[in-house]
Parts: sequence; C-alpha cells; structure tokens
Amino acid sequence: MKCLLRILNVKWQDKVPITDVLERCKVSGVESILMRLQLRWCGHVYRMPDCRIPKKILYGQLTDSTRSQGGQRNGIKTIFA
Repeated sequence: MKCLLRILNVKWQDKVPITDVLERCKVSGVESILMRLQLRWCGHVYRMPDCRIPKKILYGQLTDSTRSQGGQRNGIKTIFA
C-alpha cells in the first residue's frame, strides 16, 4: 500500500481509503490475490494421484495424536506439586 500511495502521489495525511487507492490503480487487494493463488494450488493438488505427498497431507487426518487439549502447562506447578 505504501508503494501504491507513493505512485499515486497521495500522502497519508489525505486520509484516502484503501479501497479508493486500489480502484485508482486497478489492482485487487492482497487478500484476494492470496486467495486466488491458494485456490489455484488446491486445484493442482486435487488433480494429483492419491499417492502424492501434498495430496495426502491436504486430505489427511490426524488419528493418533499424543497432544492434549488446552493451553500450555505451567512448569512451576508441575515441579513443586
């Protein structure tokens, strides 16, 4: 955004909304670009054979987990308890 503001010669004191800056530059937001790239990658993984590691990781589930639910354990209480 800082680069786009500099290209358009807009100062931060002008308080121009981000949506207006993106419309002036005819650019979509960073979030939409990342979402498009993620969906594109998921399309590649979807068409992969089932034996490929990325597909196993994306569609896999954890069955035997050793981690317990909840937050971090307080080490002081476990030492002196």
